[in-house]
Amino acid sequence: MYVADLERNGNGLSKIQRLTLDERIDYATSWTPDSKAVLFYSNRDGHFHIFKQDIHTTQPELLVGGSDDLYMPRLSPDGLSVLYVVRPKPSGPSNKSVAMRVPLAGGPPEFVFEDSGIWDIECARIPYTLCIYSKIENGQQTFFTFDPVKGRGVELQARETDGDNFDWVLSPNGKYMAWARNRTSQKEFGVRVLSLAEGWKRDIAVPGWAEFYGLIGRQIAKACGPPPITEGVQGLC
Repeated sequence: MYVADLERNGNGLSKIQRLTLDERIDYATSWTPDSKAVLFYSNRDGHFHIFKQDIHTTQPELLVGGSDDLYMPRLSPDGLSVLYVVRPKPSGPSNKSVAMRVPLAGGPPEFVFEDSGIWDIECARIPYTLCIYSKIENGQQTFFTFDPVKGRGVELQARETDGDNFDWVLSPNGKYMAWARNRTSQKEFGVRVLSLAEGWKRDIAVPGWAEFYGLIGRQIAKACGPPPITEGVQGLC
């Protein structure tokens, strides 16, 4: 994993530094609210566990360990808790995945909800409180709301059935979702944006790229208002 500063003109990165100094598999999924540390999951302990690492240190802090594989650490809307997914063991007694939360400052994990096929979880940022998780069954991804304390909510009408990319991102205000698309209406590789409030979908072409795996939402609405889209992808990083 590497961290870097975005240049003021938005055209590049500067001060690129390597964060994790080993050769393990590390997946960064979130920043702490103060942007001083990165949350990620890694197999450096054998199983995938949840870690937090200050960008000015060389060693991560274990946030959640144990005998299970843990995935997708994300912040709760208030930034006080880390949500993550425990996926079932291949030969285990249950096919249910479990969403858990743990205090960002450290402490015992707590159960949030369980469901089969949980793929990802993500929340908006205060003052917005929307949290969404997705599940994949039979090649189709379905989305649900949930509360970090009370658990599972209701199914959303949003569905993505093409199956070419299940990695999505929620905007900080909870109004939009976006994911990379290998096929867009412009016949070019790009990004698809979904308005959760109004239901429209828009494709943004990203010429010159062959593939990318994830997006980070930052004021997505600036780039994705009702058609025509004229501002490019400046709201996606």
